Amino acid sequence: MLMHINDDRPEVSSRVIELEARLNDALGSEQLAELRVELDWIQYRSNFREPVMVRDLVSGARATASELAIDLRQARRDLGAAVSRGVAELRDPERARRGRTYLEAYGPLRDSIVWRFNRSYWEHLPGWERLQGHGFEESLPGGGSDANHPEAIRDSVSELWSLLSRLDAQGDLRSEIYWLEIGVGSGRRAELWLDEFERVDATRGRRFYSRMRFLLGDYSPIAHERARARTARHSRAARTVHVDALDPLAALPELRSLVVYVHLTNVYDNLPTDQLVRRGPQLQRIEARAYVPPEGADRLRARHREVGDLTNAVTKLLEDGPAGLGDEERGLLFWRDLWEELRLEERLVPIDRERGPDLPRGLEPQDLEAALAGAPDELRFQLSDGAVKSFVNTLPLLHPRGILHLQDLFVADLADYGSGFRGPGKLDGSLLNWVNGALLRRVASRLVYDVRFEPFTYRPGSRTSILTATRR
Repeated sequence: MLMHINDDRPEVSSRVIELEARLNDALGSEQLAELRVELDWIQYRSNFREPVMVRDLVSGARATASELAIDLRQARRDLGAAVSRGVAELRDPERARRGRTYLEAYGPLRDSIVWRFNRSYWEHLPGWERLQGHGFEESLPGGGSDANHPEAIRDSVSELWSLLSRLDAQGDLRSEIYWLEIGVGSGRRAELWLDEFERVDATRGRRFYSRMRFLLGDYSPIAHERARARTARHSRAARTVHVDALDPLAALPELRSLVVYVHLTNVYDNLPTDQLVRRGPQLQRIEARAYVPPEGADRLRARHREVGDLTNAVTKLLEDGPAGLGDEERGLLFWRDLWEELRLEERLVPIDRERGPDLPRGLEPQDLEAALAGAPDELRFQLSDGAVKSFVNTLPLLHPRGILHLQDLFVADLADYGSGFRGPGKLDGSLLNWVNGALLRRVASRLVYDVRFEPFTYRPGSRTSILTATRR
């Protein structure tokens, strides 16, 4: 048996001996010798995994059960039951999966239906917040957004005000000074930032504030409305613009090379991504399909008899929103319960070594090769497709001395993927993945930008990092 532990917590390693004994009893030494076991400790209480999952390996037209993946956090209450369930699926995958309600066919993780749910969540955010009884920021792992931390905002304003002073002294500052925030959320950060910048500018007497054009970029009309309300006092300096985070340049081509400062907080971790697996010299792509387990489907049918067939209900929900199920409130309740029950089944698809993986636009094969050089031979990692697209479509907007400032969950070194689970995890109605910062650094270097990572030290225990990109 080959066992790979994707976490360095004592809770994981201490269960290995017990797990080996149970698997040996269930399978026997001969079958056990051919088995691969992946152990995780998934910190997100709401996630897309069952306690045990069998991953198939695709070879041509065949798919063979080849790998047992166990989440020891979920399985710790009854490891024996989890092992028994996994062994049953290894022996007869078709029978074990027969009762699942599948919502899609297998495909790349970036194309999964879960991303349609994610986008729809933001489109119906007020209903979700009303249903949950709190704002979306309270569902974040820290119970709030690090974007709004007062001390972090003060330091940001101070840094940017100093940059403006230098640019102005050198004659490199236009009469209009462009700022861009992408993913404005509640608008609270923009409000705090503008308040502080106005105060500092008035104290120092440089009148930068009167020249500011602060752009509140988002694709959501709800976010625009909230941001306008929050920044109403700064209406002469701030305005909302429709920006898709995947391609800011397409929305603002007239601002190429003019934006002095671009900021995003917890946007990249909410963008679609593929995942790859490295096994020595072989790369494999994770393919996934969403499903509802039999017991979850039973609970949904018992609570929501009015929706009828589950697959038809999901189609209506995604096409017409919760009101498409006859009543918005009942539709939201069904959506919340469905999201809680939803799981992802995974399989491994080997990638042709000569052709290489299907990479997102902006990521070149040499970027991936350079990032993997020196990385562990056993590795599962995000390609961060959406983050890479956003990154390469944002850099051209920067002034030659401008700054791109990102606060997010970054993996700065590929080796760190072996020390913990990096997603996807569930929030209220959306999801998050850690962002492959190592790949972003390689992309930036090729485009002649420097990237540095710093911990977000303003909140103890925060896992947020700050990525800063500047032209070399």
